[in-house]
Amino acid sequence: MAEPAIKGSERLRSDKEEAYAQERAFGYRMCEAARRAGLNDRTGIQTKYEVKPRVQARITFLRRDDQTNEMHQAKRRHLEERLELVAFGSLFEYTDIDPKGGAPKINWQRLANSDLAQTVNEFRMDKDTGTVVQFRRDDALSAISQLREMRGYKAADRHAHLLLGRNIDQLTDEELLRIASAPPVTIDAVAEELPPLPPPQKDDCR
Repeated sequence: MAEPAIKGSERLRSDKEEAYAQERAFGYRMCEAARRAGLNDRTGIQTKYEVKPRVQARITFLRRDDQTNEMHQAKRRHLEERLELVAFGSLFEYTDIDPKGGAPKINWQRLANSDLAQTVNEFRMDKDTGTVVQFRRDDALSAISQLREMRGYKAADRHAHLLLGRNIDQLTDEELLRIASAPPVTIDAVAEELPPLPPPQKDDCR
């Protein structure tokens, strides 16, 4: 018997299905949505949920709220959590040190079962032994830069020092082109343009 059509506006009876639908609506991939919903993605439960009409209807309905402030805030929070994991997560938490030689060795089992696993975006294994010989993780500095911009801590414009005291609307095309072509300013260069500080005054207190 075919399952009756569902609008998706009602919460699913299964808490697990509802949690999975919520995470999928936020834009997470199937496996990641399953993990965030507290499910074991290694069992393939996410594939079963994806073919259930009621789950798909619920996901579709929840995604209709994409333009609401609540959905935007939730997505922003999830993005910040992901970036913070990349920026501040440490692989040393899952690294064992050889007591004899002192060489570090990553505990791949612990890493695979941790939140930090999603930050590993590439790895290569030896074709004969199956040992991981190379891997890459998401760039921490890039994540910090994105967090800084999301939270309003943008770096100063590299040409800002050339525009101080000038009305940009009154500049000619040649002047704007010259400013745009100028090399990036460094801290030392800015320091050279600043007037020197006055010499320290003598302390008359005795």
